[in-house]
Amino acid sequence: MKIALDSLTQDFSDKKIILKESDALFAKALAAKIFKDLKCEVHLAHSVQDVERGLVSDGDYFAAIIDCVDGSVDDFASLDLSLKSAISTVAVIKETDNDTLALISSKNIADCVLRRDIDDIDSLVRIIRRLALNSNIEILLLGGSLGENSEISKLLTVNKFKLHYCENQNEALSLLRQNQNIEVVAIDLNSIDVGGFDVLDSIRSVKSRDMLHILSIGANDDAFLPLKALKHGADDSIGEGFLKEDFLSKINMGIERLMLVKLQKEYANFDFLTSLYNRQYLMSTGEKLHANAVRGNINFIVGIIDIDNFKTINQLYGHDAGDSVLKNLARRLESTFRGSDIVCRYAGESFCVILTNVEDGYIEYTFEKLLNVIRDGRVATKDGSISYSVSVGVCATMLTSFVDMVKKSIQMAERAKELGRNRVVSDLAIS
Repeated sequence: MKIALDSLTQDFSDKKIILKESDALFAKALAAKIFKDLKCEVHLAHSVQDVERGLVSDGDYFAAIIDCVDGSVDDFASLDLSLKSAISTVAVIKETDNDTLALISSKNIADCVLRRDIDDIDSLVRIIRRLALNSNIEILLLGGSLGENSEISKLLTVNKFKLHYCENQNEALSLLRQNQNIEVVAIDLNSIDVGGFDVLDSIRSVKSRDMLHILSIGANDDAFLPLKALKHGADDSIGEGFLKEDFLSKINMGIERLMLVKLQKEYANFDFLTSLYNRQYLMSTGEKLHANAVRGNINFIVGIIDIDNFKTINQLYGHDAGDSVLKNLARRLESTFRGSDIVCRYAGESFCVILTNVEDGYIEYTFEKLLNVIRDGRVATKDGSISYSVSVGVCATMLTSFVDMVKKSIQMAERAKELGRNRVVSDLAIS
């Protein structure tokens, strides 16, 4: 759900990269940048012999970056070694002349980068990040021409995507309904057994544009084909006889569009400091759950968790320490409550949880468990570790609105503070 936000700061320290680069300064700068931004381990190689030794002794590389700037036999031998080991490989080239591009395109590389100066490091880091994220992205190829043995299939596989194949509309629609993780569909309109535009209409009816990117492939003899495809639900179009690199570029642009849409939604619904849902999401979701509970479909309770003496923590240890406490509590809440429960940052040092379909005993047990976990824990700050406590207010009674239930839980949290803090007070206990 939060892959877009997570991708901005994701740690890829479990991945190793082999880098063959003849320019020592460029190699050092690139390795440092990859480690700084992605935390990937980078193994340097300066010759084809180094590459061969690295592949034999270390193995299990996630990706390779091979310098082909000089166009020497050594360069392309290193490239072939990497490809033979089935490693997703990025080639670095100096020129975009036809001979170089023809040679590079003939090999099943993941991508290539034109190196002119030190600024091209950013392009290489971006490609490595993209390869790492691609393993979470599923693509459906629809049409016989896009089958497992096609050049397109091989290109997408080496770019780490998870692929699905369908030859007809019904099979594709069934798969899309069952698998919500498919984010891209590439469809060859000429190689399916029913009208291509009908297929586009049907696919779009299953998943909207902010959830699925559709790339259509069609014949070049109809000048209006791209426009027709777009009007029937495609997001982009490409004609027959395309370069596979052009195809990959359109797929990547579509994924980036979806990521931007996700980011927009996540910034609207998530608290950036704690990565929890925010108050806006809480209120909209809470009202829906309340309406469902009124119809008798579910029961739910609302809890407010408020950090005790938070202003004192900020005054004594600084706002950075206060932020650390907030993030620590967010992780404690996530680990204490079930995946089906909703955990939000409500305001300032206050958090809110919605628990659905729970027994009374579970309510008391869970919140007491939370108090104990927090009471026994410590938070690291620059001035040493500190402890904190929370007061919890629970509304377990169905009131006339979700807003009223939140207000009641706030009153219960205030009552917990009056009674000495570091405790749970429920409206059931004082009714």
